[in-house]
Amino acid sequence: MKKLLFILCVFTFLKSNAQTVVVYSEDFNSAIIPSLPAGWSPGLGYFLTDNGSLSPCGSPTCNVAGSSAGNMLVCYDGGVFDAVTTPVFSTLGKSTMTMNLNQFRENISTVTFTIFFSVDGGLTFPISVPFTNSAANCTWTAVPSITLPSSIDNQSQVCFQIALNGGSGNSAFHAFDDINISGVQSPVFYYKGTGALDVFANWGPNPDGSGTPPTTFTTVAQTFYITNASSINFNNMTTNNMTFSGNGSMLYIGTGTTNINVTIPTTHTLFVNGGCGLQVNNQATLTLQNTLFPTSSVTLMTGSAIDYNQSSGTINTIPVTHYDMLISGGADVTSITTFTVENNLIITNGSYKMSTVPPNTVYFLGPITTSGSGSIKTGISKLAIMGSGAIGTVNFTGTQAVGSFTLDRSGQTLTLGSSFTVNSVAFISNGNININGKSLKFGGITTLGTGNFIGSLTSSLNLSGAVTGSLKMDQTSSTTKALSDLTLNNASGLTLSNSIEIWGAITPSVGTITTGGNLTIKQNATSKGRIGTISTGGFSGNVTAECYAPGPTTGWALLGSHGISGQTMNNWYGQFPMTLEGSATGVTSAGGYFESVQGWNEADAYGYDTTITVSTPLAQGQGFWTYLGTGPSTTSDIILTLTGSPVTGNVTIPLTNSAQSGTCLVANPYASPISWTALRNANPAVTNAIYIYNADGAYATFVNGVGTNGGSDVIPSGQGFYVVALSGTSLAAKETNKVSSNTNLMKTNNEANVSNVGLPIKLQINGFSGETDETAIRFHGASTNAYDVEY
Repeated sequence: MKKLLFILCVFTFLKSNAQTVVVYSEDFNSAIIPSLPAGWSPGLGYFLTDNGSLSPCGSPTCNVAGSSAGNMLVCYDGGVFDAVTTPVFSTLGKSTMTMNLNQFRENISTVTFTIFFSVDGGLTFPISVPFTNSAANCTWTAVPSITLPSSIDNQSQVCFQIALNGGSGNSAFHAFDDINISGVQSPVFYYKGTGALDVFANWGPNPDGSGTPPTTFTTVAQTFYITNASSINFNNMTTNNMTFSGNGSMLYIGTGTTNINVTIPTTHTLFVNGGCGLQVNNQATLTLQNTLFPTSSVTLMTGSAIDYNQSSGTINTIPVTHYDMLISGGADVTSITTFTVENNLIITNGSYKMSTVPPNTVYFLGPITTSGSGSIKTGISKLAIMGSGAIGTVNFTGTQAVGSFTLDRSGQTLTLGSSFTVNSVAFISNGNININGKSLKFGGITTLGTGNFIGSLTSSLNLSGAVTGSLKMDQTSSTTKALSDLTLNNASGLTLSNSIEIWGAITPSVGTITTGGNLTIKQNATSKGRIGTISTGGFSGNVTAECYAPGPTTGWALLGSHGISGQTMNNWYGQFPMTLEGSATGVTSAGGYFESVQGWNEADAYGYDTTITVSTPLAQGQGFWTYLGTGPSTTSDIILTLTGSPVTGNVTIPLTNSAQSGTCLVANPYASPISWTALRNANPAVTNAIYIYNADGAYATFVNGVGTNGGSDVIPSGQGFYVVALSGTSLAAKETNKVSSNTNLMKTNNEANVSNVGLPIKLQINGFSGETDETAIRFHGASTNAYDVEY
């Protein structure tokens, strides 16, 4: 019995030292009707202050025992959600809090109220506190005491909302009075800002750290604030380790009102355990240099920052949502569970390493900055860039591929600092992607929303999964709407929403590209856009293809339709000076009779076809003699354009052998360079030579690896050339004949592109007026003394 009495006495002693204090209260008597009390925010205006005169029934003022009576907070059911918000107050040093209030509901009321708490000064209200609403009977009632969640304890910026849950619109009258929040005052100690952190004398109960110090850092229900300095380092200790523990205890970095940076160095360790929690407050940065740091029972408040400043290795993040996260030391920082950065992600040295095993989802909801050697090291996890704020240039390292990807940030642009691949599902809902001269590949189902892709002459885009939505290019300039390469490799196809210019290859290997007339294949002196090798894909709609003809000499050139079907001479007419039968200029406008475009008919005794008119078709694979230039003797560079259905698939080019002994003028039928070797395909009925006239007055040739006067195996788009058929036969042009090359159209002998065939003997002759010619002698083991078809 004595032992029991002793235990009860001890319990009574402990309980008597737990002081309950008022944290916040409001009785509305200080308010000037109908205004709310000072600091309160009215929401949509359904809340106001009244003295009971508006009450439709029952007691006009609160008559609950102990009530202040007088004024009250009233609300009419307006049929919508509405909430009134209190001023900000502090719960520092307070725990085990309860809330009490009185409530009145009219007997026609069908709605209830909920209380929402904020711990970030009213920026967000994520803490929902339902309570037992009073009966709708026109009677004032004391609401049963509400136990508040511990997440509200020890906070510097608390406020709450009383929220009408939707409303029914029946104009029911509601009222509240005598709101009171109380809590248990726990021992609170503040670091004074100087002296060793692990010395008790440097802590005190007053905000400046003065007063009676604690006797331990490891007992229950104590609160500690590291504050009173802008920069604090845990190397300022008498030992290498410091521990805060004790059930219900808390260690706070900062008070939430001033800037502070606290560092845990490699040489010293902070332990927070045994039921003690760690919270990094608003305006506080915790810099981690040690690879060992607290990870459990950690809370990171809005406005806080964690700086992972470790120099090497792989570091697991604190497994909670971060507000600001910095990676600055060179280590790989990773997380193995779903991870969120709400605000700034700043990587200046090291990387955020996406998890591979197990895969997870990473959400970046605020501004993103990668600079220096900072990067996002990709893995098979899911990356979601959502929320708001600038993204800037992001460097991806590692495999440069993620499992799935979401971009949903309206008005912002992700600029690729490296190539990037999405292996699975991609949602480009909002926001732009600047490919920035890199390669971007979507390997799975891809949804394209309202954002644009920003291209360049060196940017590449590959869509290998089913696409929902249409491709939109930024139209700011000819550069931003340009791509080097665009590849489609999915049966669902792709729709072009606006203008796009291709400087490399557009390749619908599988699937149909619906152009809407928005596709232009570009050419200039150094770059030759083309349609790449197509398997089962194709185009729907018109394509504009360019053909670059270099200056400076005006003269005859061999041309063909450069990969666009359904064209006539009239489609060339007007792009350079022409004299044609049936045209506005006729054939005498040059001061005499002159036909500037002539055909070739191998079956005709004269060969040249002078019956060309503006309506003559530019047939696929047919070559024409064209007097090409912008002036009588010299010319600027010319870019020819044709618009229509592109030539794809197999094209048969017929060859004859009659009046001209098989000399046939043909042309490359595709909007792409092709290989002569591949086109001939060892056809024994066609000699292994091509002949291309140039304005210098000589023919360029290419025979079995040896070129003269600039001839080569590569036949540019739009190039006409002669071949010799030994009998009636054909050339079977195929998609596989296409090659990648920036070889210019042969108009003058201004370039040499010769295959590596050893060292043939070449003789070049230069005339007095600039004419040139060239012959090559080559010894080959398979040749004979007679004329050889192959050589």
